[in-house]
Amino acid sequence: MSEKIPAAFLLLLMVVLIAVYIYTIIDILRSNKSGELKLLWMICVLCMPFLGTILYFWIGKKSRYQRT
Repeated sequence: MSEKIPAAFLLLLMVVLIAVYIYTIIDILRSNKSGELKLLWMICVLCMPFLGTILYFWIGKKSRYQRT
């Protein structure tokens, strides 16, 4: 028996992913990073939304807290 994923669940998942994506872009723009580094992260996140967001929170946010 094949079960389908409910449309409401997919919609909720999509809304959450878009919210995280928008939060990532805002966080990059508000960060204390140099202009070149912001541009690099923006290109990474805009060209590869899922992978770029994961990389930013894994690598980019870590470097922010180590410098302060």
